[in-house]
Amino acid sequence: MDTTAAGDTCIAVSLGSGNWVVTEYTRADGTPVMRASTTEVLTGTDAAKPVTADALAALWEKGSNVASAGTASLGEGGYFTITGNTGISDIDWATAKDGRVAFLRFTGTPLITHNATTLMIVGGANWQVAAGDTAIVIQDASDNVVLIPFRVSGKPVAANVASEITSTASGSLAATNVDAALSELAAEKVRQVAQQVFTGSGTYTPIAGMIYCIVEAVGGGGGGGGCAARTGSGRSCAGSGGGGGYARKILTAADIGASKAVAIGAAGAGGTAGNNGGGTGGATTLGTTLVVANGGVGGGGAAADSNNSGGAGGSGGTGDILSPGGAGGPGISSASTASGIATQGIPGGGSVLGAGGVSTINSTGGAGGNYGGGGGGGIDTAGSNRAGGAGAAGVLIVTEFLA
Repeated sequence: MDTTAAGDTCIAVSLGSGNWVVTEYTRADGTPVMRASTTEVLTGTDAAKPVTADALAALWEKGSNVASAGTASLGEGGYFTITGNTGISDIDWATAKDGRVAFLRFTGTPLITHNATTLMIVGGANWQVAAGDTAIVIQDASDNVVLIPFRVSGKPVAANVASEITSTASGSLAATNVDAALSELAAEKVRQVAQQVFTGSGTYTPIAGMIYCIVEAVGGGGGGGGCAARTGSGRSCAGSGGGGGYARKILTAADIGASKAVAIGAAGAGGTAGNNGGGTGGATTLGTTLVVANGGVGGGGAAADSNNSGGAGGSGGTGDILSPGGAGGPGISSASTASGIATQGIPGGGSVLGAGGVSTINSTGGAGGNYGGGGGGGIDTAGSNRAGGAGAAGVLIVTEFLA
């Protein structure tokens, strides 16, 4: 129903029996008849009335600023600035309608409290707003609101994500929100790489800021065997020593603690001149059992006019990656030829970091190469006792990744 005014005109059609229908009505001042109110536009409660541009703008225009409060009430418009720092536990529209949407910009730092029914924050947790943050709010049903938050920093908005982020150094992060979690991870970001090399026993103390390290160990090489002098036209060939084993392991700062003892595997001694076996190389260890690389076995000594087998390579021991040392070569004597007697020795077993020693006829066996190479066996074709070559000592290398 609308009220007439002087000067208005209309076209009416008689339906008979005193009944009329107005098919057209024009106001004298040109304004529309039966306009939908702003409230009717916002709530969509009338499907017949025409809408003015001003009433339609109430759906999207910038509304009045809203002070943060326990319940923040939004008026006409689709964009609102929320001022102040008071915590917010509910957001309502003065004129509510399911499906109504608004964009919010915050100039303060209110804490918005999540409620699974009345104020559902995407992410399912309270949101500590920072100045400049924004949000989209949508009325869901019965004045319940869904809030989609956005940070001005561009960082994701979530809480209690620390359980989904792990730290190499300390396991699960202690942080209770994503900002703290990211800060904790940033504190553990690798910014420098350092290395400590141990060629003698001692103590490994991490450099300050070590997050994790890679430890590589090589055991000592076994010594080559000695051989007795040949007799007559015979030849004597001792076995060579085995190479030291290799172990590699990744360890965290928590695994190491304040420090760990380092033991470097000693070189296996060469067999003394005569039919004497070479010594076994020592094990290289960190913290006794944390990382272990075993030494190579010494080569067998050779009696006059005979040969003997080489020593076995050291086992890897304990680590994430293990590699045994190479086996020492056996002494080999060739048959007589027209040009005389040719006799050769097989080199000592190599390690990951050192080659085996090579023997020369009628001299002491060749020493193993650094680190962990096995010594060569003694060889004689001239009637003298020969000594085997010594193996090489092991090594421990720690590569540190520092925050």
